[in-house]
This record gives sequence, structure tokens and C-alpha cells, in this order.
Amino acid sequence: MGALGTLYVIDLMRSRGMNPIELERHSSSNKIWTTKVKRLRVPDLICTKTGIRLEVRAKSKLAVKMSDAPNNPDRRWFTSIHPEDMIAFVHAYEQDGKLAISDSIELFSVQDLLNVPESDTRLGAPKSPGEGAEQDREWPTTVTKKNGEVLEITDQRIVVSQSTRRQPYRLNGKVPYVAVGDQVKGLCQFIAGPPRSATFPNL
Repeated sequence: MGALGTLYVIDLMRSRGMNPIELERHSSSNKIWTTKVKRLRVPDLICTKTGIRLEVRAKSKLAVKMSDAPNNPDRRWFTSIHPEDMIAFVHAYEQDGKLAISDSIELFSVQDLLNVPESDTRLGAPKSPGEGAEQDREWPTTVTKKNGEVLEITDQRIVVSQSTRRQPYRLNGKVPYVAVGDQVKGLCQFIAGPPRSATFPNL
């Protein structure tokens, strides 16, 4: 998933006039993921024109998740990366027996995530000792299960038309990323989450 997601993001950056190169060697190769060094937080890409550094996280379930070790300063999710670095979250899925990547990309800066109090995030169960007993830290976001159209946005909820029903999604303090009338893509797009400011420039 990671290699395919990295290749997609490279193409997207190039379409914006950026010039990405791999900062972590072979991050776009399938072979590296079988021997990828764990717990080493190194951005996958850097744009030689803008200096933007980017980590790509392609997952079968779209979520803002980062591996974290709260009790180990050397293995925090933000260790060795810069506040201005970006993280791209991409939905990966199986289609006709092959792995595919959604055509939408969700960008956050490290600073965007640092701005969220840790008390507002959720820690998963510890992973295996071989992975340093790290935990997944997840930031609150909302993803629709089906495609639809945004009908209503209030301080409390977003209402999306899905097939023949109106589906409300409670915000619970999250920031809407959509506007009334927008078409949303199920499973591969955040419609709400923490405040964010990361975007690719058009060069």
C-alpha cells in the first residue's frame, strides 16, 4: 500500500509543478516495505523546488493515525520531523483483485496535528514488543461510508444525502472540510476533522 500511495502522491505533486524526490530510499518500491526500518520517522518525499517534506500513509481504512510511544521521548510520533512537514493520508482498496489508490488525498501539516491537545486524540492498544509496544494515536475525523451530497451544515452536524436517506454526522468539535452542495466520496474523504492548513502549491 505504501509504495503505491507514494507513487500516486509523486504524480500528484508533479502535476502541480513540484519536483518530488525520494528522501527515504526506495519508499516507492514494493520491496522496501518487507524490510522497512520500524520506528524511524523519516519523510518519504521532498520537493526540490519548495523544500516541502512529505510522509505518505496509505491505509485500507482512512484515518489520521500515527504510531506513537508516549512514554519514550525518542519514539514519539513527531520525533525527528519538522512542524512544517506534511503528512498525506490516502485510501487504498482492492478492485478486481488488485490494489488501487483513491484519487483524493488528505493533507495535514505536522503543526496541524500538534495543535490538537493530546487529550482530544485516542490511543489504541499497544502493538507487539517487536514494534516497541508503540500505539496508534488517532485524531478525530469523519468519513462517510457512501458517496453523497452535503445538504446541511450546522455547529452540531453535517447532513449528507446518501441514496434515498439523509445521513447526519455529528461534529463534536470537529471542523467541516466541505460546503453545502459539495459531492463527497465515501470511504476515501474526510468531511470533518481537526483544523488544518496544509496544501500543495500550484507552481
